[in-house]
Amino acid sequence: QDEKDVIEYFKKVKGYPNIKKQVFIIINFISKAALEDRLMKLQNGEYFVERNEVIQILWFVSSLISSCYEANTEVYICCKP
Repeated sequence: QDEKDVIEYFKKVKGYPNIKKQVFIIINFISKAALEDRLMKLQNGEYFVERNEVIQILWFVSSLISSCYEANTEVYICCKP
């Protein structure tokens, strides 16, 4: 299809009242348990090497969830246990 056709189709479909929008993000470089541990350390003011990375991940996930919420879209985050 032509690019304009795809854009027009997207605009048409996103207005359907019963459409269910979902976003799946796969994060294979960190586990939920490790992230929870680092977030607790961050909350408690403890030092750890990956501090800046954890802050960036937290910002990214928060932004993603907020954007999806505003767009009436479900978000699913899959990672290591």
